[in-house]
Amino acid sequence: MIARIHAIHVSLPDFSGKATRRKYLCYVSFGSYLEDLPFLKEWLKSYSGLDVKEGDKGASELLCNQNYARAVVWSYVPVTYPGLEITFDKFVPAECQPQGKPTLETDKHKLWMSLLSEEEIETAKSVARALFDECRRRGGRIAVPDARAVFYEKSRGGGFLWEDVIEEFHGLGGAHTDKYLRRQR
Repeated sequence: MIARIHAIHVSLPDFSGKATRRKYLCYVSFGSYLEDLPFLKEWLKSYSGLDVKEGDKGASELLCNQNYARAVVWSYVPVTYPGLEITFDKFVPAECQPQGKPTLETDKHKLWMSLLSEEEIETAKSVARALFDECRRRGGRIAVPDARAVFYEKSRGGGFLWEDVIEEFHGLGGAHTDKYLRRQR
């Protein structure tokens, strides 16, 4: 059986606070999850904290081929903050299996991974640094409406809040009131 999976991996932020988001298309070829049940149970425990035993209520939904395919992808990609999002797409016919050498091959499964895209993304820390730099350019402070404009411009699709940026801003040595953000150092 061959499963098609989409995976998104976000790396740890670098010194500037920016992170890298990589999107992958993965194909996993395997027989059945039953052939490698301990591996699937270990993945469920580490990925979601669930210690699943056969016969448990809901075990049949968790111990399945779709989750086994996700576990194979998870075992290959280095999981770091904020981690790895794995989305099962569907089972595909044998003709869809990639022809090249697998990225990972064991006696139980094969994995092919191809990088679809890679982009640098802003984090709360990188936006806080941008606000801190903007304060420096403007003589030590920036009005809150201007700071929010910088936040909205930089944080598109970042998945973090204004409050997260303010917390990082404080960590850099900044302070704020209802009217201004300012550098303290």
